[in-house]
Amino acid sequence: MLVLLGFSSIPGRDYPDMEHYRGLLFFMGPEISKVLHVIAFAVLSYLAVNVFLKKTQKAFVMALIFSIGYGVFIEIWQSFIPMRTPSCFDILFDSGGAVIGLAAYSITRRERTDEE
Repeated sequence: MLVLLGFSSIPGRDYPDMEHYRGLLFFMGPEISKVLHVIAFAVLSYLAVNVFLKKTQKAFVMALIFSIGYGVFIEIWQSFIPMRTPSCFDILFDSGGAVIGLAAYSITRRERTDEE
């Protein structure tokens, strides 16, 4: 979570230009930031559901609310950072990543249960 907040706190003028990374990530094109949003929030929700499973039966709902809420918080946070602006599209990609992370957790949990 601190890593996400750290990247969100970088002022726009200091943010690395993705053109420098195009050689490594040529296959992703200019929308790499959206892919990174999905990946980051998939990991966040995957980890969050583990935490909530120990405390409540509604772990998936809690992890989803937590992950989306954190995405909204980050977008609001960015409105206070120079040369950064909040984006509803980022929240949509964060939410999609959260759902993917929960689906991945459900699949891996089912596979572990089947093996036992």
